[in-house]
Amino acid sequence: MFGARIGARVRRPSAIGALTKLFLQELGIEVLSHVIAVGAASIADREIAWERINEVSRKEEILLSCADPDAEQRMKEEVIRFCARAIP
Repeated sequence: MFGARIGARVRRPSAIGALTKLFLQELGIEVLSHVIAVGAASIADREIAWERINEVSRKEEILLSCADPDAEQRMKEEVIRFCARAIP
């Protein structure tokens, strides 16, 4: 029972987001996103071209979805360091 409640709460925002994206597409508006920071690894101070974000959003396999491959690698390393500290 508990798992079903959590699952529904997790899926609801995703479903709402998907429906919102479809609605916006009907209006000719495209919504894309990418990760700009994980821990100390950040590209928040940089401007990333829409085309590059679009390329990233089309990838089949995405771990962090950062538009800068070097920064994405640093972000992955941040996650690994965090997990190493959090999971003894």
